[in-house]
Amino acid sequence: MHLQRPLLAALLSVTAAITLTGCSSSFDPIDAANPSQLSVGTVSGSTFGGRQPISGAHVYMFQTNTANYAGPGLAASVSNASVSLLKSAANTTSDGTNFYVTTAANGSFSITGDYNTCTAGSQVYLYATGGKPDGVNANTESGLLAVLGACGSYGSSTTVNMNEVSTIAAAYAMAGFATDVTHVGAPSATNTVAATGIANAFANANQLFDISSSPYNKPNTVARTSTPGSGTNGGTGTVPQQRIHTLANILSACINSTGTASSQCTTLFADMKSASGTTASDTAGIAIYMAQNSAALVGATSNLTAIYNLVVDSSAPYKPWDSSAAPNDLSLQLTFTGAGLLAAFNDLEDLVVDGSGSIWVTSGQGSTSGSYGTILSGFNHLGVPLNNGGYGSLGLSAPQGLAVDATSTYLYVTSYATDSLVKVRISDGNLMNTFSTGSSSGPFSIAIDSNGFPWVLLIGSDTAAKVDPSSGTITTTLSGNGLSGVEGIAMKSGSQGDIWISNAGGVGVSAFHYNGTAAGKEVDGAAEQWGSIAFDANNNAYSALINGNGVAKALGSSITSYSIYPVNFGNSDNELAIDGSNRVWLANNDFASAPTGTPQKNAVFLLAADGSKANGANGYQATPNTTEPDSIAVDASGNIWFNSQSDGGLHEIVGAATPVSVPLSYATANSKLGARP
Repeated sequence: MHLQRPLLAALLSVTAAITLTGCSSSFDPIDAANPSQLSVGTVSGSTFGGRQPISGAHVYMFQTNTANYAGPGLAASVSNASVSLLKSAANTTSDGTNFYVTTAANGSFSITGDYNTCTAGSQVYLYATGGKPDGVNANTESGLLAVLGACGSYGSSTTVNMNEVSTIAAAYAMAGFATDVTHVGAPSATNTVAATGIANAFANANQLFDISSSPYNKPNTVARTSTPGSGTNGGTGTVPQQRIHTLANILSACINSTGTASSQCTTLFADMKSASGTTASDTAGIAIYMAQNSAALVGATSNLTAIYNLVVDSSAPYKPWDSSAAPNDLSLQLTFTGAGLLAAFNDLEDLVVDGSGSIWVTSGQGSTSGSYGTILSGFNHLGVPLNNGGYGSLGLSAPQGLAVDATSTYLYVTSYATDSLVKVRISDGNLMNTFSTGSSSGPFSIAIDSNGFPWVLLIGSDTAAKVDPSSGTITTTLSGNGLSGVEGIAMKSGSQGDIWISNAGGVGVSAFHYNGTAAGKEVDGAAEQWGSIAFDANNNAYSALINGNGVAKALGSSITSYSIYPVNFGNSDNELAIDGSNRVWLANNDFASAPTGTPQKNAVFLLAADGSKANGANGYQATPNTTEPDSIAVDASGNIWFNSQSDGGLHEIVGAATPVSVPLSYATANSKLGARP
């Protein structure tokens, strides 16, 4: 966040359940004595490989593990396995471990709910494997997915269209919680943040594809172009239909082949593996690895080209697709507008995520007239605006920093031009208090400590103020110790963790103890100009350098022990975030591509342990290509959110990261920085 840059306001808030068109959302408990067990309802549908029905496929119904995490970097085990929901019946068969139903010659299947139950609070999905896509030749490497949603939410009679498009939608939505197809889960039975995260993640599948439309005869083969709903009820999101179709076509090339011995499957399984090098069992697993590990493919351009070349334009079943050239990466990005986001300001600022999955963004200075932004805008986790016109009655002028308290009850916003800190109730966006930070104080960045106290950087005096959240009284002021051009602020974990403040001039970073006394400084920062700052799970601090073309890493044990990763990110005030696998993500709006020198101001980068670009030289290119990523955050579903200086939009990269504990103050208070909820 930097005052000289353009700023615009965006608010995001989140609570929603996935619903399927034409389905009832009413369930009766299967057993009144055990109300946590609900009927799965009657679920019927069809399985297609491209335009061909798959006969003889085995269709399983699973619910997510509600006790333990599965997901990137976690091994598959009995403790995090998904739970099979089908039981012995006239139309089910056992594979020795789980029961399944078999698809008919036209690809159809049916699951009845009179004997099958799911656990309230779990997420339910379908998995189809094997079968004969051409009605003759069996393909054991064919695998399809479809998300149903929360147990008890998707209706008592549901129709499902399973194909490669539903598979991509499901895989990207659940990627943050999936080790593989049959190991998906989060401790949702005991952890509210985890439960919300996985529920929001599964709801994202319906943002990409409508599984309930035309499952028989002429099944739906088209991904969405916009998110469901209209006006204030949704529909503000742009869906990357061509990218989804491209990925579906890649899967289809293998599914509609002779299987294991085919060149299509051989190429796909050799070139698309997990981050640890694990080979998927079928194309459903491939789809999950696409979502989680497209970074590896970006780094290996030849691999990406090889799987892209599996698709022949004339035979591609899903159109339109990216037929002109292989994409730079395999990420799926949604773009949301509305809710007071004003492209005219061209000036989006800070962005944070709260415990419900809501995203909040500020807008600062105006554009041509020099007027200030005043609106706080909002979207829920599905991109639905919380207030069509934004929240413009809070007395904000040039709002800058944002912070959410640990219980996600209140949002704190610094109002630069009115020298104040504004306290907003998250549930309804109502103004609770306005606290003065002093004349010409210039309140800027903000962080909340483990005890619920906001700490505000004051540009006007190069100090930091600790504010009592009840009275608004400034109880502690940090000064000296190298503070100059204060830029970013971050808290170490613990009830009285140190406060680190980055400086845009003079000293790179200054550290203070909780009681306000100096705790050291990094003294060689004059040429580096540290920007935004964040702590990882090991209390190491990262900062994107404003003018140093790199990222600084300072060891939490010693502020003078630091490294500069000289990765080519260009001269820019970039923002960074750390996900639940303790990995650093950076939003870059001034990146110069090393091979060609062509400016690429629209990339999101994952840093490797050595500071190199782990998701390829060009990162995840933001879409459209005029987008300039600014502030960035990871949510509890594993999605990456960033705002854009150039288009006044809110952007979501679906399932690319590991779910992380949110809000940041909750993670700080519970020693969950850089960790899953």
